[in-house]
Amino acid sequence: MGDSSTFRYTSGSRKFTRTRNSLKKFSFAIPAAASAIDNGYETDEALTVQVKAADEEVYIKPEYLVIKVSGIDTGGTPATALTIRITTDAAGDDTIFPDTQATLSTGVTTATTGVAAYSIGLPFVDTASTATTFYLFIKTDVADPVAIESADLYCIVESF
Repeated sequence: MGDSSTFRYTSGSRKFTRTRNSLKKFSFAIPAAASAIDNGYETDEALTVQVKAADEEVYIKPEYLVIKVSGIDTGGTPATALTIRITTDAAGDDTIFPDTQATLSTGVTTATTGVAAYSIGLPFVDTASTATTFYLFIKTDVADPVAIESADLYCIVESF
């Protein structure tokens, strides 16, 4: 029957095709400025990921986001939490997932690396002809900066 993540069916004389990818990982591109994330959102620090190609209609349900950081507790007051915002514009104004804070969980043997995880569960439908990019804005709970190592968004994706 082939790939179990894709199914196709027909009904009567009319054909309807739907492709379903049960869970897909989107990795955000990290700009150089994201090596010093502090307690304020900055447009030059926004991470980006294209979630829809041009001329594609999709249903995307972001399920969770995992952000890995380094440089925690390298002097001063260490960050203990990250706040995120996901938008569809580089200016950070067209918010699709509002400000949400998660605790930074540091390594067992080293306190300078950590991870924050977010449960999103928010459907996003896009039928526009242009490509769609998500912008991820991140800030810490203190002024001492951290560096973003990776940010991965796991989504259920259906394209029609």
